[in-house]
Amino acid sequence: MEKDNWESAQIVPLSKLKINAGWELLSPDNELSQKFVKYMPALYRANSPGAAFTVKFKGGILGVYDVIGPKTGIVEVTVDGKKPIEIYRFDKWSNNYRKNTFFIKDLSDDIHEVSFHVTGKEFDKSEILKKRNITIANSEDYNGFGWIANSLLLVGELMD
Repeated sequence: MEKDNWESAQIVPLSKLKINAGWELLSPDNELSQKFVKYMPALYRANSPGAAFTVKFKGGILGVYDVIGPKTGIVEVTVDGKKPIEIYRFDKWSNNYRKNTFFIKDLSDDIHEVSFHVTGKEFDKSEILKKRNITIANSEDYNGFGWIANSLLLVGELMD
């Protein structure tokens, strides 16, 4: 019915990708793993700047299924070698951990290479939370600017 439908969409777990040494698979007894296991059977956490992975695919849409919250930060995304964009994985609702997604859309239906890189770049989380009148009581709860990811959603075909 719709020529741009998502019938070729697929979920690709991070375990199927070549992620660098900056990533840690959270154990099943980890608090976040237990909280999200129903929806995200495996969570990978990157706490240090430089944690990265690259995906090559043929298609027009790529999304990431992740968790955002108090200790998450900025992911730099580079599409086909162009100028990177920064995507904040922290928002005014990040006083708790929750499932989230973001998408890279409007790509041509061609072969693309997309790299994801945890910047570790610091920013003022308290200013963002103030938008909801939330005050950070314990700054240690917000130390860190990493990323927690589960899988990719890709409309198309994963390439080697």
